[in-house]
Amino acid sequence: MKPAHVGGMLDPQVGIFVGGDTRWKLATMAQWARLAHAHGAICHVGRVNSARRIHLCAAAGIDSFDGSGVSRLASALPPLDLARRQVDVEGWLAGRITL
Repeated sequence: MKPAHVGGMLDPQVGIFVGGDTRWKLATMAQWARLAHAHGAICHVGRVNSARRIHLCAAAGIDSFDGSGVSRLASALPPLDLARRQVDVEGWLAGRITL
């Protein structure tokens, strides 16, 4: 799927869910976020179960994410919550986000 396939369907009431295999999702999620934001929509990513993926979502401008990992292993919650709260310092340094 490509942005041209869905751009005309987006608006503030209809956003984008990014799923699929990990390689494709991580490689394309920033372009999906840009497309969603250009139409006033949000972009959500599924299956985000690691601190690394949380940071990648932040760097890509993703609005929200989910993952089922903590429902299977409660001890995974503290480090993932910490990653979620951490500011995207690299994005700030590059001027992509403001604090």
